[in-house]
Amino acid sequence: MATPQENDAFRASFERTYKYAMESPPLSSVVVFAYRLNALALVGFIWYACGVVVGVSTGPPASWTRWLSIAAVGGAVAVIALTYAVSSYYGHLPGFTEDDYRLSAAWDRPPATELATIGLALSLDLLPLLELARPAPARLARVIIACFTVHGIVTVAATPMSKMRGEHALSTLAFLLMLAAYQALVVATVPKAIASKALRDAFCTLTYASFGAIFLVFYAFSFWVRFGELYWLSVAELVALVVVFAGIVVGGMGA
Repeated sequence: MATPQENDAFRASFERTYKYAMESPPLSSVVVFAYRLNALALVGFIWYACGVVVGVSTGPPASWTRWLSIAAVGGAVAVIALTYAVSSYYGHLPGFTEDDYRLSAAWDRPPATELATIGLALSLDLLPLLELARPAPARLARVIIACFTVHGIVTVAATPMSKMRGEHALSTLAFLLMLAAYQALVVATVPKAIASKALRDAFCTLTYASFGAIFLVFYAFSFWVRFGELYWLSVAELVALVVVFAGIVVGGMGA
């Protein structure tokens, strides 16, 4: 049963979100079109990966792994930084509370929503291609889970909390669970394919740390539930982002 403190925090947050939504412009057709197009692209890529695994199609060479990891992470970091800059320029940060610096707060209003949806799709769609090129077991499974993980984060970007509060909450939860599944599959299959012991140890350390970072995000969420504070959730998201992206780059370098 929720405590009175929890009820007060949630009631206050709902009231602020409702006011925030009334002041926000409607979701643009650009976001909807980009989101649907990316979903179709990911389905098509899974179909292509199936052809590569059974030998019908030719996959990317293993030498691409390093550059794909750098390009995917570098592109995503650039997109995230740009959305924060745009949101700050238009006065949308902090978000609907004075301590709200979450990723989804930076992506909540146009044109940042369009930038995040399109930019994350273009950059992180390289992640399944990375898994297809990476010489490690369970290639098709890694590609499929990577596609669902990418779809999850693009869904978070394309469902702004101010307009789609329920969908945004569910998509965020789904993304975190898919990210944990992706990290678990990668750490179970990839380390043996990394020749350098130093890079292998760094990759494993960062990947295991990502589970702690994901748990930290859930724990920081309780500060919002109990106290109505979003600052620590913003910090937890940043920590998780750094750890996961670092692990992707180190794993790519090792291959």
